[in-house]
Amino acid sequence: MSKQIEIKIEGPKLTPEKFLRAAKAFFDLVQGVSRNLSNRELEWTVEVESGSNIIRAKSQEHEAGEAVRAVVRGVGSLKSGLQVIPPLYGRDEVIAARTLAAIVDGAFITSIGFKNGSGPEDVSKTVVATADAILDAGSSNAYGSIEGVIDGLSIRDGFRCTVFEPNYRRGINCVFNKKELEIEAHQAFGKRVLVGGMLKYSKDGLPVTLHADSLRLFPDESELPTLQEIQAIYREIYQ
Repeated sequence: MSKQIEIKIEGPKLTPEKFLRAAKAFFDLVQGVSRNLSNRELEWTVEVESGSNIIRAKSQEHEAGEAVRAVVRGVGSLKSGLQVIPPLYGRDEVIAARTLAAIVDGAFITSIGFKNGSGPEDVSKTVVATADAILDAGSSNAYGSIEGVIDGLSIRDGFRCTVFEPNYRRGINCVFNKKELEIEAHQAFGKRVLVGGMLKYSKDGLPVTLHADSLRLFPDESELPTLQEIQAIYREIYQ
């Protein structure tokens, strides 16, 4: 199983701005999928092939091969028009794939293709339409909560965090309605929390965004009583 993945950008007028946008979207996609797979940041090295427009990401970590395969399969799923979030993708990864597809304009950029040791998977405009349908059409809202680990913080376009939900194996974007909750989320980075509020679901029923109005921090395992301590308390109460 290949532990490297690359994109090749082709076009007669590849500008620095388009190259940088494509590179950022590519790495956002690879790192996001690998994080959703392993619940941690994998170590990737970057190569830009001399004399070409090929950007390559490589990793020696055990989970890298599965992450690479999930990235390519996810692009293929979006390209097929299937309006379902691909496995190990979340909202951010769908957006990253959409960004890559939107860069292909037919004039400046004629194609962007993924390759992971097999035949290339071109990113077509179908990805844009499918991503838009997943992210917007048919979505619903309901009050609920998400339990997981805060594994991402961002202040771009306002404060938000990402909670990795282990059941869905994907990150869920959280926007906070109160300043004090933003502070609590910042302090809880890397810890397990329960965040409640208004959830937005994609049309396939997966949570993608939470406008949070509550946050509960779970105690660290080291702070929890041991089985022996619980048994001692039980004996004290009932003896």
